[in-house]
Amino acid sequence: MVAHAVNSKVSAMIVLLLLIGYLTPVGAPLKAQAAPGYQQYPDMNGVFGWDGDKDAPIAYIDGSFKIRDGKNITVTFGIHDGEPVKWYNDESYLPNLVSEFEKNDLSVKIMNFGDKVTLNGKDYVIAYSRVSITNPTSENKELSPTPSPQLITLNSPNKQVKPKETVHYDYAIAVDRFGHKYDWPSNEDIKNAGSWDDHYAHMKDYWEKRVSAIAQIESLPDPRLIDAYKAGFIYTHIIKDGYELHVGENGYDEMWDHDTIGILSTLFTIGDFTDAQQFLSTLPAQLQYDDAKWKYSWPWALYLVRTGDKEFVKKNFSEIKKNTHFIESDRTGPDGIMKETMAIDSRGYWTIDNWAGLMGLLSYKYICEQLGEKAEEKWAEDLYDDFLDTVNKKLSETIVKYDLDYIPISMVEPNDANRAREPRDGNWASMFLFGRWAWDGYLFGGKQEGIMLDWIDKTYDYGFSRLKGLLPPHNFGGYPHGIFSSSYNAGYGSAGLRGEKYRSEGIKAYQFMIDQTMSAPYSWWEGISYPDPNQIWDIPHTPGGGGSSPHMWGQSTATKVLFDSLIAEKIDGNVIIGRGVPEEWLVHSAAPIEISNYPISDKRRMGYKIESTGKEVTLTLTGDSPSGEVWFNLPFFKNNIESANAGTVDNDAGLITLPSGTTSVTVKLKKAAQSIQAPKLTKAEASANTANLEWTSVDQADGYTVKYGTRPGEYPHEIDAKTATTITVDGLEPMQDYYFIVTARKAGKESEYSNFLGIRTDLPLPVEGGLLDGSQQSPSGQLSVNLTEEGKLDWIHAGGIGINNEIRFNRKSNGNEQIKYSVKGSSSASAFGDSRVVTSWTDGVPGEKAVNNTTGLFYSGIGNGWQLVVPAGTTEKTLKIYTSVWNSKAKLEAYLSDNSAVLYSDVNERAGDSSYKVYTLKFKAKSEGQTLTVKNISQSANGNVTFIAATLSGASDQEVKVTGIRLSDQEVTLKKGESYQVQAYVQPAEATNKEVTWQSDNPQVVTVTNGVLEGKTSGSALVTATTKDGGFSERVRVTVTDEEQQEGLTIHTSFNMDALEGGKLLAAEVKIKNGLQHPEQVLVIAALYDGNGKMVSISYVSRNIAAGETDTLIPGIKLPQQINNHKVKVMVWDGKNMNATKMQPLADVAIK
Repeated sequence: MVAHAVNSKVSAMIVLLLLIGYLTPVGAPLKAQAAPGYQQYPDMNGVFGWDGDKDAPIAYIDGSFKIRDGKNITVTFGIHDGEPVKWYNDESYLPNLVSEFEKNDLSVKIMNFGDKVTLNGKDYVIAYSRVSITNPTSENKELSPTPSPQLITLNSPNKQVKPKETVHYDYAIAVDRFGHKYDWPSNEDIKNAGSWDDHYAHMKDYWEKRVSAIAQIESLPDPRLIDAYKAGFIYTHIIKDGYELHVGENGYDEMWDHDTIGILSTLFTIGDFTDAQQFLSTLPAQLQYDDAKWKYSWPWALYLVRTGDKEFVKKNFSEIKKNTHFIESDRTGPDGIMKETMAIDSRGYWTIDNWAGLMGLLSYKYICEQLGEKAEEKWAEDLYDDFLDTVNKKLSETIVKYDLDYIPISMVEPNDANRAREPRDGNWASMFLFGRWAWDGYLFGGKQEGIMLDWIDKTYDYGFSRLKGLLPPHNFGGYPHGIFSSSYNAGYGSAGLRGEKYRSEGIKAYQFMIDQTMSAPYSWWEGISYPDPNQIWDIPHTPGGGGSSPHMWGQSTATKVLFDSLIAEKIDGNVIIGRGVPEEWLVHSAAPIEISNYPISDKRRMGYKIESTGKEVTLTLTGDSPSGEVWFNLPFFKNNIESANAGTVDNDAGLITLPSGTTSVTVKLKKAAQSIQAPKLTKAEASANTANLEWTSVDQADGYTVKYGTRPGEYPHEIDAKTATTITVDGLEPMQDYYFIVTARKAGKESEYSNFLGIRTDLPLPVEGGLLDGSQQSPSGQLSVNLTEEGKLDWIHAGGIGINNEIRFNRKSNGNEQIKYSVKGSSSASAFGDSRVVTSWTDGVPGEKAVNNTTGLFYSGIGNGWQLVVPAGTTEKTLKIYTSVWNSKAKLEAYLSDNSAVLYSDVNERAGDSSYKVYTLKFKAKSEGQTLTVKNISQSANGNVTFIAATLSGASDQEVKVTGIRLSDQEVTLKKGESYQVQAYVQPAEATNKEVTWQSDNPQVVTVTNGVLEGKTSGSALVTATTKDGGFSERVRVTVTDEEQQEGLTIHTSFNMDALEGGKLLAAEVKIKNGLQHPEQVLVIAALYDGNGKMVSISYVSRNIAAGETDTLIPGIKLPQQINNHKVKVMVWDGKNMNATKMQPLADVAIK
């Protein structure tokens, strides 16, 4: 296959989006893998380091870490051998990453953190590592690390570990120089700089002070969210380079304009103003994306709201003004909308851009108002009103035109017309997060009306309904470089705060991220791959993704929506409390919700505490008083307020308005808050065809439902477990990944999903007596395969004749479909037309014949691929498979259903190019009625794996006698010197002996060799083809004219039907002889036109025909059921494909 690998963030997305069928499988721990974690799990990445360092170390699950900054080494401790690992932040959120596991009856902890150390007047980050070994037994034990030689030993403990004691092995190594190039410190300098404990105390004190300066969530019913935002805050400052807010370390290690604007806005939202002026001074207006300059005023406005620092903003007003005025000049799209951009890494007139422009005008208007820039304030207000009307009208026009029931991501087309046609592409909610208008525009006092506001809930309904059965709840999807989910998952719930139905979605989506999609402690990739059950982390997680991990823009959006759901201030001084709080956080047993030190206008800080009995909810305000009112607005209050002992009640809105000076209120509810606790799935063990599950009980549950499937989130199978908390699931497929969840039922309601657990089923117990002898070849050049000759029992070919988007498979007409083909994973197949495996056949359906066909199908993404199942008995058979990978890695596994022979497996891997393989599997089972299964599954997020063809033959096949012969032509006219190939079709197609002899009755006029006619002199002749078996014959009349063959292309076009027949495949056979003195690249195109002359279908095939050679190209068109003045035109152009052709005709158009 031919494709192009591009590294830039934008163009990589485009190429992948065009080629990818989008990704698949991941989950909970299974079997230990005896290899270093950084090799087995290279994309499970975290970071540690210091505030503002340049190249923070990349951390791995086994405690090893990669040092960059010129060293480019990975240091390890030589003590982890694949054991399951607990991986977490020390003291819940500190950047001291802990890998904990059991080994030889001992408990081992590996800890790594960074500390800033000044040596000889130069600043360094020193990584401090500790390997702690605890002996819980009653006897002496010996176990010690074998560290990388670059690590500096800080102590020398006794290798013998006494009962109930712990020994520590301490190490250090310099890892970063804050962007400088001075020499590294000596080992002695590092040794003399202090102990591990000394530096741990310094590290802890520094980060605790930094965290204490921002808004504090003191208590939540789910305390993991507290740890997550604190860890994310610290990672943000480790990943930044100096005062440049970078997005990642193992990717995106630079300033990205709209990313940086989002990260900084979150820092201001939670009250981090330590380096605010430096960050604003380096804020990029546009490095990559247009929406950055349109939203440039937003972080400036947030800074001004919180600090009241007009002087600093005034100094920079000209830059703010310049960028905001681009909103007006960039409204060059249809009817005055924003211009076409790459905002979502694809080109289009995106809704996010128009929302970003509206948001930028609102934040700019506020700045102008505060600075007394009256003319600019009026300009922004007038432009906003006009632009709001324009955007609403254009969206309404698109919605009506295409009969939509959602807000599309494009201003001018439905989601099915762009990348959002893939339901799992998270960009279906792009405007809800990156546009910022829905929620943040509301906080800035903007007028909001029309379909953009009214249809927020409808659009969430639309997106989640498409994802039901594809992804777990509260998951918006991802991107081509990680389609399962994304680091923006929680942030996509932001606009839900402006609607009603999905007000708690931001929090629930954040909980989903913690539950299922981390790739390191509180670290997420931008695009997140599907979970994999064969992992060593002891919690559900994903093995990697694309972009970077941690990805700080995505993580900042999660922090922001968490705080916005709990507390947010409008620019008029009114404070909204609890608008996104879930109902289950109000049940009697839930921990209180408590916040302190939250920044509000004019440098004030406030907080609150919410305590609930389920039926009564009490709010107590703390800290500074806001300048406006307090709006106590929990989702569960809506139409559920019985009374309140303070403030004004709006029951329809679920709102208690507290005037300035009121510090508490108790609200009595009509109905009590309820929560159905989700069970916890504690065990999933597999055998050949079964899985044994166990889960925790839920108080007063009426029953449990087990759901499962072959991918997390897709659970098509359900079992009612009644009230049991264990179950055995039968009838599973061997050698297959399965994922399970459990829900509880109570009073007619169903709980949220439990955690998922994944297993891989085994084969049955082995028996003797079968055969599975596998081999593979890797052809370097073009390989020609006659499927009819090779597939005596059956054959199957993928991709159609020519690239045909409707006819994906041709197979042997009387092979009884013994080769069963199915798709594995979630990727949809895409056809390609430049296979190096060149196939031909004469006994196919629906395409009866093909010559030199170069098509196939490809699948993209981890866990995606294909499967073949063929009958197996006691007679030996041979299955040959033709496949390839491009810039990818695929694993092929073959096994017999009775496990009577050893499983065969092979890996095909190639970076940046294609690798073709031909697998030959000779097999037989111990008994009749068995099957051979072959799976070929992608192991890579990049590139693709293909299926081209497979053939089945048997050593004991009975001889099939010939019953007749037919020729491709009855009459042929040649010029003197011209050659032409006549094809002979022996009947039946599966005949054993297909040998044919050819004879001309006038060789002075025309000669024949294996069906190739050559005109010698003018005249006529009869050429006869005769089968060796049975002596059946057929003739073709050949006429030769005196005209000499001229140099050039000779092209003959014929069709497989006299008139268009509805529902059938029309094949155009184009025979081309290249009489030129050089090779010619030829493109044959078949196009179907309806009665109005509109092209409705197209297929094409290309070939480079050598000088003097003849080739046959056969594009095919699947005809519609109803033919109504349709026409098919066959055009022969120059070029390799539709993009490369110069549209230079090489022959007249043939019309059928």
